[in-house]
Amino acid sequence: MSNTISTGNLIKGKRYLMFSAVCALITVFTTIAIHNIHVPAANFEERVLLYKNSLFLLLNWIIMFHCLMVLFSMLGVALVIEKHSRALAILGFLFFSLFVFSEWQRTLNTLWHINGLRRQYTVTADENTLQLIRFEIQNRLSQSNVYFLVFILGFSLGNACYGLAIIKGKGSDRLLGAGLLLWFCCTSCAFMYDFVHAQWLRKIVDVCNNYYQPFIRLVIACWLFQKAKQLGKN
Repeated sequence: MSNTISTGNLIKGKRYLMFSAVCALITVFTTIAIHNIHVPAANFEERVLLYKNSLFLLLNWIIMFHCLMVLFSMLGVALVIEKHSRALAILGFLFFSLFVFSEWQRTLNTLWHINGLRRQYTVTADENTLQLIRFEIQNRLSQSNVYFLVFILGFSLGNACYGLAIIKGKGSDRLLGAGLLLWFCCTSCAFMYDFVHAQWLRKIVDVCNNYYQPFIRLVIACWLFQKAKQLGKN
């Protein structure tokens, strides 16, 4: 009976790792899309019209989907690295959950509340009401920046926990651990840039977003596929 349960858990574990590997692979393409879809809006009047911009709406829904794929893939990573450090695996996944919560909060705030205010702004004629709506939109955008900082913080600390958990491992585990710690450094630069607008920080963030992120996500996908295959052989 115990052997049957053990075999069943093994099969389920392998299936989830394969699923999380596919999710990680999907994030390679969603990352590229997110950082290459540009919706021009140079001033307030142009930003007001974003609520009916199909590309802008698509970008926000891609972000929502991307976050979910990241969460599924990072749970797979946590299940593997738990043998190295259960505490860091759990803590890291909690930070990734914070990342998803804050980004969903920010994105849904844009899709529902801010876009609703934008729509109202375009059909309002009273000048006093327009000023109130304008103030509320700007206030909500400032709140979105706070959510973005929480998003970066959660993501950075999640990478740090996972990286520290497996950096002392062997082979691909050690390489991935080093890659995650490097990712932590890059995303920390994005956090610092919001407070110190140094151009060298901006360059690091741009390189990370456009090149390193898709690369390390592909590495995570391959690593998860590898672990799933190894689980099947054991």
